Amino acid sequence: MMKKILKVYKSMLKVIEKIELNIGIALLSTITILIVIQVLLRYIFGKPLFWIEEICIYAFIWAAFIGASYVFKYMRHIQVTILTEILSSKMKDYMNIFVYICVIFFLAFILPVAYHQFQAESLMYTQTLPIKISRKYFYSLPFLYCCFSILITSIYFFLEQVNTIISSRKLER
Repeated sequence: MMKKILKVYKSMLKVIEKIELNIGIALLSTITILIVIQVLLRYIFGKPLFWIEEICIYAFIWAAFIGASYVFKYMRHIQVTILTEILSSKMKDYMNIFVYICVIFFLAFILPVAYHQFQAESLMYTQTLPIKISRKYFYSLPFLYCCFSILITSIYFFLEQVNTIISSRKLER
């Protein structure tokens, strides 16, 4: 039963991962194109558009948080492995469970705080864009998304690690 749940869960994470990758590529491409346009407008025509820089900043913020969520699915964040390198494989499994529990509790704690910040930021608006948009969509929402995505990924890793320990115990018997 647990293997079926993990399989469905993993396929859901794969879909999210593909969406994050494509959005990340689109955001970085947008930044590149807009900066080239801005350089042309500024140095060739002498008429820069100030809102291009603001859009690039917002796109960069989104790209950073989506990228953080994406690389977490591959465990590519910086890790201090000095302790885990000296542990047995069984102890590494338990250490991983402890780490996932810490991440889950931290994110469960930080998400309500981030949501409160999201609500508070709804009173602030963009500075130079031609249309007035709440800044919560460019500052708080990317952070909220990143925390939520890493939370659901951490829960999957936790369940997968528990399943690995249970399976190895069954094999030992």
